[in-house]
Amino acid sequence: MNQKRITIIIITILSVFLIPLIVTGFLVLVVGRILGCAGYLLMMQTHVARNELRSIIEELKDLWRNN
Repeated sequence: MNQKRITIIIITILSVFLIPLIVTGFLVLVVGRILGCAGYLLMMQTHVARNELRSIIEELKDLWRNN
């Protein structure tokens, strides 16, 4: 009984801390790629920025479909 309670506490703590870290890491990656795309636009490389945006959108669609 005591070991079961300890495992429940450990799982709760891990889920409380790990899920926000994973979500935050994902958001940082997406925002970083969008800022990179804005950098390509500032350097007047619109074709690279367009391809980068398309790849970001495709990855987000894939993530949305899988979840």
